Amino acid sequence: MDNQALDDFLTAAVTEYQLITPRTPLPCFALLLGNAGRGTLHVERVAFGRNARTSDPAARVEFSETIVPRFGPAYENEHRAWWIDSRDPFKASKEADALAAPVRYCARR
Repeated sequence: MDNQALDDFLTAAVTEYQLITPRTPLPCFALLLGNAGRGTLHVERVAFGRNARTSDPAARVEFSETIVPRFGPAYENEHRAWWIDSRDPFKASKEADALAAPVRYCARR
């Protein structure tokens, strides 16, 4: 992982984690952008995603009608059960292509 990508993620994560309380377990979510080689994944930068549950009515309905009944009440907390806004991976992919660093994998921390 490039140092700048790691610094960008840690800066965002520390900011979010300092706001955590027992009632608001805030996540820090990022797409890892880079390249895959033989046995190696090289992260060149990160792109942050938004939680669709805070803005998308369809995501709220999906969680209340399908996910919470299936997986339990822990998923009622929109900060704990994350759903990335569908526009964010597309935007990150386009930006990565412009920088010649295609999206090859993603992870949540």
